[in-house]
Amino acid sequence: MSVYLQDGMVLLNSGSVAVETSCCCGGVGGACCLPEGPCVIETSAECLADDGIYLGDGTSCIGVECSGGGSNIGCCVCPGPTADCPSFRCCSTTVDIECLEPCQFLGTNTHCCDFGDGKLACCGNAPLQQCCPGENTDAGCCPDFALYGYTCWGNFCCNPSINVCCDDGTEGQTHYVCDFGKTCCGGNCCDPDTEECCVFESGSFCCPIGSDCIC
Repeated sequence: MSVYLQDGMVLLNSGSVAVETSCCCGGVGGACCLPEGPCVIETSAECLADDGIYLGDGTSCIGVECSGGGSNIGCCVCPGPTADCPSFRCCSTTVDIECLEPCQFLGTNTHCCDFGDGKLACCGNAPLQQCCPGENTDAGCCPDFALYGYTCWGNFCCNPSINVCCDDGTEGQTHYVCDFGKTCCGGNCCDPDTEECCVFESGSFCCPIGSDCIC
């Protein structure tokens, strides 16, 4: 099974068996599998409050089977180019039995994140993950911002309460993450208690405090 993710990005996946379906109105949101079934339309926050598994924005309960919080809907990756997929690959969120060869079903309780031109990822619904376009690379997944405080940060997932989100100020891969309490230094992470950030023509480096930037 192929999974399209980058370092620092994560795919969570879970499988299950189905039993029952139903629908109700609920505004902007998507399909939610409740712990005891059935499938209902709720926002991600409502689904979380009901201890359900959210299947992604815009998903439908049609054809979805839920049992014990599971579902038979997930991310389907198809090769291209075809009439429906102008790039070399595309994905969609669909019921497992509708993901036909040569497409590949990448697991229940996932949803498609397709940014076009073959840039995609299959992100998890248990717990909910957000789609991240990546930075000059393939797409990936991060924990949901509203629920967990993470944001897409280049090729990484950054939570300002536990990480330092850094930008090295260069073209290309400009974003990186430091441990909480560290300081950003042009692609490096300095310990402010013992190091200072020294900027040279060749780049930025962490040097001992008091070294006059002679590393």
